[in-house]
Formats: sequence, C-alpha cells, structure tokens
Amino acid sequence: MTNLEKFFTALNTLRANTECTVNGDILTENNFNNNIEWNTGVDGEMAITTKTNPHSEITWTKVKAEMDKLWLILVAVMEVVFVANENRIINKEYFNILWNCCNY
Repeated sequence: MTNLEKFFTALNTLRANTECTVNGDILTENNFNNNIEWNTGVDGEMAITTKTNPHSEITWTKVKAEMDKLWLILVAVMEVVFVANENRIINKEYFNILWNCCNY
C-alpha cells in the first residue's frame, strides 16, 4: 500500500466521499497543509477548490493516526504470513502471493 493509498483510505475513514487533489506526497503536516486542493463544489464542469481544509473533522493529527493504524495492520499481516510460512502452515506459492500483496 503506497503512502497516497494510505492517505486516501484514512481520509475516507474520517469523512466518506471527501474529494480532493493531492500534489505530491502526504507524509508531514506541512505536506497536509500545502499539497492538497479540497473540492468544495462545481461551477459548470470545473471543480471549485481551495487550499484551506474546509472539513473540521479532518485534521493532520487524525489523518496521521489513521495512516499509522494502516501501517500497523500491514505489519501484523506480514508477520502472520511470515510465521505461517516458517511453520509450513501455508505453501510457498500462497506465501509469495500474500507477501507480494503486503509489499505492494
């Protein structure tokens, strides 16, 4: 899972169907404050955007916490897959499929 995938998953967890455009990565509060254009409406066929976050329920602290949860889940899954492989609970082919999914 890429950092942007984690960001958008975290965003959707905090507020479903929030529309924005990200320019660059979102790894820091500075990125969060400067690399996002939030969609606030539509004028004809053009999106109306703002660099100022219009959603009080979405903060860097909350987004970062959700992204960290996703990282912890990924690490836990990778550990289970690794242990299952070491203990011969799953075969090598299945291990490789799961491992590759975790390292996407």
